Amino acid sequence: MSALLELTGITKSFAGVQALKGVSFELRPGEVHALIGENGAGKSTLVKVITGAHRPDAGWMKMNGQEVSHNDPTTAKRLGVAVIYQQPALFPDLTVAENLTVGGYSRSRADEERNLERVFDLFPRLFPGG
Repeated sequence: MSALLELTGITKSFAGVQALKGVSFELRPGEVHALIGENGAGKSTLVKVITGAHRPDAGWMKMNGQEVSHNDPTTAKRLGVAVIYQQPALFPDLTVAENLTVGGYSRSRADEERNLERVFDLFPRLFPGG
C-alpha cells in the first residue's frame, strides 16, 4: 500500500535557528502517529510544513504518491490534509461530529443528517479494512 504522505530530508530554519534538519516521515492508510518531543523540537514546524503554512528550505513532500512542489494551505486542504491542534478548549460546545468537520460543517438543523454522513464517511478512509 503506497504512502498517503511522504516527507524526505525536510529542513527549515528561522533567522539562523534550525527548527528541522533532514526530517523524513511516512504515513500509510490506517496508521496513526504521534509527534512527541520537548518544546522547540520542531513538532509544530513539521505540521506547518505538511499543512502548507511554512515552506521547507530543503527536502521534498509527496501526498498520495504525487510530489507537491508548491504546498500552501489551500493545496493541502484540497489534497485532504487537515490538522487538529491540541487545544481541547477551542470548541468545547461542539459535538464530536462538529469537531471532526470544523471548517466544513454546517450548523443548520436541516443539514444535520448530511453532516453525520460526512463524519461516518471519514472512518473507512482513516482506518481502511478496520
